[in-house]
Amino acid sequence: MTMSAGERRRHEIMDAAHQCFISKGYQATTIDDILTATGIAKGTLYYHFPGKEDIMHAIIDRVVQTIVTRARAVADSPVPPQEKIEPFILSARVQGEDASLIGQFHTPGNAEFHVLSITATVRALAPILAEIITEGNESGSFATAFPQETAELILTSAFMLTDQGFFPTDDTRFEQRLQAIRLGIWKLLGSTPPHEPTRS
Repeated sequence: MTMSAGERRRHEIMDAAHQCFISKGYQATTIDDILTATGIAKGTLYYHFPGKEDIMHAIIDRVVQTIVTRARAVADSPVPPQEKIEPFILSARVQGEDASLIGQFHTPGNAEFHVLSITATVRALAPILAEIITEGNESGSFATAFPQETAELILTSAFMLTDQGFFPTDDTRFEQRLQAIRLGIWKLLGSTPPHEPTRS
């Protein structure tokens, strides 16, 4: 889909701000920094975004939409529902520069964006995961009476408990936490995980 001139400008501002937030940190970045990076007038920026916080919100929304695209591809794949669950959750991992930006949320003063990024992702992905769970219920692979709520529980626990910004721990405890979350997910689904691949 072709973007309008206004949409292109918004993305240019978001791209420039994204780089500033990564290089300087969100708190240290000023509107003037973003203006310098974009080469536009202040009035043009304020036409598209009331302030720096609104730019960050838009960037988070864009990151979430990228995740949704990957998650939807997993949900729509022709494999059985049991084989979609873990790839679906893994599809929510941020990558590249987005991961660098999310890393900024662990710094003091950015807790609001940290929580926003997780809650926005859960809200966007829960209905899609609920579709997979419903598919599994219908095929007899899963047995849970509340697909939407189960999806919310799975995603919230998976994202929050594996976020070292919220629950820091050492490598050993972190690995144990991952295993506990994985077992908990399959218990919530009333199922067992698919067979692990044979390792050579």
